[in-house]
Amino acid sequence: MCMISLQVTTLTVCDRGRPSLSTSAYLNISIIDVNDNRPRFTNSTYEATVREDAVIGHSVLTLQAERADTAVMRHSVLTIQAVDSDVGVNAQLEYLLTDVNGHFNVNRTSGELSVAKALDYEDTRLFTVDVVVMD
Repeated sequence: MCMISLQVTTLTVCDRGRPSLSTSAYLNISIIDVNDNRPRFTNSTYEATVREDAVIGHSVLTLQAERADTAVMRHSVLTIQAVDSDVGVNAQLEYLLTDVNGHFNVNRTSGELSVAKALDYEDTRLFTVDVVVMD
């Protein structure tokens, strides 16, 4: 749970006596983030070119991730990026392939798409891989 603490003001209360007595305290309001934002991809379409003789895990193209804590792996076809406006655990993303064809894998936490098995141009010239991101 991520809490954002904001000091709002000084709260002063007093009585109606004579002389009037009062006391003051700082009023702090803590706002707790809820999972109210959908994750979204930074691009609607990603494209990469892979040679048919690329060995499994061969690096073809790596896009720099936006978050500083995302590791960029060297054996990738492409890194799929998504962002979530929530914070803390509500902003942790998970990437999944929806149409598993066996030729590619996606890293569930980094979104990195990589070659999983041998490619053959004469057999298949174009792959469309659908990736879903969830938080």
